[in-house]
Amino acid sequence: MCPNKNHPDWKALEATYGTTQAFRYWMAGLDSQSKVDDYIQPKVADESFMQLDIQKEINPAIEALDNYLLDFLKAFNVKTKQFDELKSRLGVNALGATDVLNKLIWYVKNRNEETIPEEAAHMLVALMGINHPDIEELIEKCQELYFEGNLQKSIELFEENESTVQTEILDKNLKIQFYVSYIATLVVTILMENRSFDEIERRIFDCKELIKDKKSLEFARVTLQHAIAWDYKPISSSEEKEENLDKAIKLIDEVIVILEKLENTKYLSQAYFYRGLFFERRRQFYIESLLRK
Repeated sequence: MCPNKNHPDWKALEATYGTTQAFRYWMAGLDSQSKVDDYIQPKVADESFMQLDIQKEINPAIEALDNYLLDFLKAFNVKTKQFDELKSRLGVNALGATDVLNKLIWYVKNRNEETIPEEAAHMLVALMGINHPDIEELIEKCQELYFEGNLQKSIELFEENESTVQTEILDKNLKIQFYVSYIATLVVTILMENRSFDEIERRIFDCKELIKDKKSLEFARVTLQHAIAWDYKPISSSEEKEENLDKAIKLIDEVIVILEKLENTKYLSQAYFYRGLFFERRRQFYIESLLRK
């Protein structure tokens, strides 16, 4: 499935972000500028990455210093945006907020002299505190290797960078993106390389623990892979396969409920495809069991 390159929404995304980034957004179901704008608002793991408005006596912002810091961060592709207020967007009275994952800083017009320096410090610590490749580029490279048929190299690249992603300094959403892609690759190895189902299921559960919003697209994507893993799990009898497919169908039904509410047609079509596949296999095993009697 590919985007309609003549559609105005696709042209707008491509013009703004370039073909590669636009395609990544489209693959995630963000097929219009408005959806991208909603998605890339700061995803802050906790209030330690926000300066809250606690009404303490602090001098007004120092414009020259703020402009210097914001200009400096541009060299690291950090985007900044000013608003009248942030409570309607973030749910708390904040003067500033930093999203390490998307390299984004938001701040209010009536900030104080500490707002921009504090948010800039959060971003600089994340950018300079550890030496790691850009995670989006890493995921893209792993996916390229996977689609080229180099499954083992893709897995190796994920494994080489896993310790970096696990560091506490990285935003939790960054870890989620990494593991959602990693798990999708690992699940295939159950079928192709007879990799341990139990080991991969543990990783699936760990990723689900990271995702606090159990009705999110990320949670649905991981649960979809969990269902596929049950279908791929090695079996010793037809009865065991029937049980595995029952578990897969139960999981895929949970995925469909989430995706229908999100109106994400891309992953919803995948979920319905696998649901039909699981039912067809379940029917075949049932017929075979009747013939054996």
